[in-house]
Amino acid sequence: MGFLYPGALVFFALVPALVLAYLAKERPARVTVSSVLAFRALRGFRRERFGGWPRLDWMFFAEVFILSLAVLAMAGPFVWKKTAPLAVVIDNSAAMQALTPAGRSRFEVAREKLDAALSAEDGGGEISVYVTAPQPRRVAPPFNTLTEARIALSRIKPTDAPND
Repeated sequence: MGFLYPGALVFFALVPALVLAYLAKERPARVTVSSVLAFRALRGFRRERFGGWPRLDWMFFAEVFILSLAVLAMAGPFVWKKTAPLAVVIDNSAAMQALTPAGRSRFEVAREKLDAALSAEDGGGEISVYVTAPQPRRVAPPFNTLTEARIALSRIKPTDAPND
């Protein structure tokens, strides 16, 4: 696993800032007063008390969780795949229409051997199918599964002349 932008992990430094904000949070102090007038007078002396154990409620953990998800999203995690792409080139020129002694065309024999070779592969990577006639080209974007590649190979026909 890796990160596209590992520099974004610097924003995890905001978590201690969040803890400091909870430390500086105003906490009510218990004061015994004899009348409501004294209570109103104490309101002007109220101050924020810094330090002590922070009172971490569920909202703090929700904020840390959301902050962590945002930082990880900015970093762009990805997973390495250890699969190699596979390129298959099949000759679909006019010469492949020649018949073998068994009575089948060379193109059919080549397609069967190619299907057997693909079955022997682990099939973990992308499969690109290329043809040679009328111009060398890729048949379609890379296929992710062996079944898609087999369907594309079954649709390829040998050609005599270039198509306009």
